[in-house]
Amino acid sequence: MDWKDTLAQRIFPGVDYRKINENEVMSNLPLQMGLYFNVIFVPVWLIVMSVLFYDKVTLEIAPKHKFIYIKKKNQFHCYSDFVKFVMTTVCLLTVVIEVMRLHLGFEGNLRDKIPELAGFWLLSALLQLPLQLFLLLNPHLQLRAVEKT
Repeated sequence: MDWKDTLAQRIFPGVDYRKINENEVMSNLPLQMGLYFNVIFVPVWLIVMSVLFYDKVTLEIAPKHKFIYIKKKNQFHCYSDFVKFVMTTVCLLTVVIEVMRLHLGFEGNLRDKIPELAGFWLLSALLQLPLQLFLLLNPHLQLRAVEKT
């Protein structure tokens, strides 16, 4: 018995995920579980990302020094117009691409559609990964602890 078979029997007891309607299903169970939990946590990620972006744009933030209680106002104005445009565009593109990526992943994996599954992997590797790395590793953006985790 394969580890996927035992895991599937623990999570979905009594369901033979290999045969549905007498046709063999070739979907990948670990990928489907990852997509399922990703869909559950995407709204939380979207709320956190929106609140942090709003925080960067409008709210006052305290500096990193322990004993200084002067608040800096609106750190977003410190960036050049180009950086503001790029950061806003990257945040919006990340949200749109994430929704498309999850849809293509579900369609491709559950219905055994190779073009949708290939689109899912291409969106993940070629678009989503560089955008997320830009938001995480750009030295000019001041990241909060929540954004680093």
